Amino acid sequence: MNPIDLNILIPVYNEAENIKTAIEKIKEHCIYPYNITIVYDMDEDSTVPVVRQMQQDMDTLFLLKNKYGRGVLNAIKTGLEDTDTKYVVVTMADLSDPPVVINEMFRIAEDQNADTVCASRYMKGGGQIGGPFLKGLMSRVAGLSLRYFAGLPTHDATNSFKLYRSSFLRQERIESKGGFELGLELVAKAFIHGYKICETPTTWTNRIAGESNFKLLKWLPGYLKWYFYALQRQTSIFMMLLCAACLCIGQLVWKLMPDYNLVYLFGGYAIYFIGAFLMVLAYRYGELSILQPINSMSFVFSMIIAVFVLHEIVPWVNFLGIALIVSGVIVIGRSGR
Repeated sequence: MNPIDLNILIPVYNEAENIKTAIEKIKEHCIYPYNITIVYDMDEDSTVPVVRQMQQDMDTLFLLKNKYGRGVLNAIKTGLEDTDTKYVVVTMADLSDPPVVINEMFRIAEDQNADTVCASRYMKGGGQIGGPFLKGLMSRVAGLSLRYFAGLPTHDATNSFKLYRSSFLRQERIESKGGFELGLELVAKAFIHGYKICETPTTWTNRIAGESNFKLLKWLPGYLKWYFYALQRQTSIFMMLLCAACLCIGQLVWKLMPDYNLVYLFGGYAIYFIGAFLMVLAYRYGELSILQPINSMSFVFSMIIAVFVLHEIVPWVNFLGIALIVSGVIVIGRSGR
């Protein structure tokens, strides 16, 4: 059995200027036993000879060639699949991620039995120094919106600096096609599939040497795919609420129909059809045990229409029943988070 529980995975592309310092900082700050795996694309990579030189004095430093083709995604994927330790941390060679944070990530994983530990720039105690303004803004908006709208238990879902439990990785098939979207994919899947996610603050610093390989426009579609994947529960709930509203509006159109007017008749059917279509989409992405009770909001919408549109007189006990329905929907909706 491997006595080392932590593998520190570093994908590289011509990082000769940074890699020695990055490894030295890991040696200086990391207190738990670890391996370091450097994943490179090609033998001509300028990082390789520097690492080979350092290997003479480090028996826990390894080189691993990317087996899926060039690119940071394929490098990370290769490293994750090759890991045989209990945990693996993905970090960069550009000195942007402080290695001291790895200690806290490892401690949280052990103490709280976490499957994923996210290093968060946007929680209390975290921060970001430098970097493109638009990239930082989009990352912050994505992270905070996923936390507060979807209930994802991290402020920073897009940061690639994460620790993963290897048993979790073996259960998930990586589907990302390019770039650093992999980090968002894995934390989104961990959330949707019920794995435990924790976070700890970190301060990201823009690289001072070498050239960044981040390609925002090229990788944006992939990020959006996994962003909406993480939102699927909330999206399905929203669609079911719209479905309930459409059903009630369709009924209202029929209620107001004068003498079987065909416009009203088919208009009501059209609105009903939209509601049914939304229901199909909702069930495609959500759970029946959550969505079907939420469909009971049609009773609430019907009551609103009866009182404010049709001016019907409604007994107070009906409002009590409506209050119970709304309370139940809130409880069930929050359980879906």
